[in-house]
Amino acid sequence: MDNQFKKLLLIIIACSFLVGFGALFKIMEWPGATLIFNVGVVLEVIFGATIMVYLLKNKNK
Repeated sequence: MDNQFKKLLLIIIACSFLVGFGALFKIMEWPGATLIFNVGVVLEVIFGATIMVYLLKNKNK
């Protein structure tokens, strides 16, 4: 694995933790929990798509 792919994986893992914390705060009914949850989901989708594009471009290498 090259360095760029490792960075993308670390970012998506961090976004997963953000989603987890948002869900936890939402269960505890904290204000702003929905924003944290939604931002985490959006970032996870964006970086997940970036990883898929990266893998498809480098499939034959």
